[in-house]
Amino acid sequence: MAKNNEAERQNNAETIEPEEWSPFFDYLQSAQGHELASRIVTLIEEVKKATLDRSAEQGKINMELTHRERRNSLILQGVVFGIAIIAASFLTYFDKFNSTIAVLFGTLVGYFFGRKTTF
Repeated sequence: MAKNNEAERQNNAETIEPEEWSPFFDYLQSAQGHELASRIVTLIEEVKKATLDRSAEQGKINMELTHRERRNSLILQGVVFGIAIIAASFLTYFDKFNSTIAVLFGTLVGYFFGRKTTF
């Protein structure tokens, strides 16, 4: 039992006693301390708000860039597909369409439609 009391005294000696904080709390309760605490809280709130605003603005910019990239990619795919169809039709009409050109067109169109787009 005596050992337990000794251990409790050592643990209590390591903790900060309320009397040690008394001048700090007294200062915070004064007009100057209250003003200082209010300014610190206001500063923290402004930093938090600025961070949230910047994050929202950056998200909006990223979304606009993603939509622009996706639109450009779809336009490019449509142009390549259209050119391939027109060229294949033109070559077939003049009887110049062979298997080598068919593989080339298939590879080209397959590349543009099969590539992974990360938007």
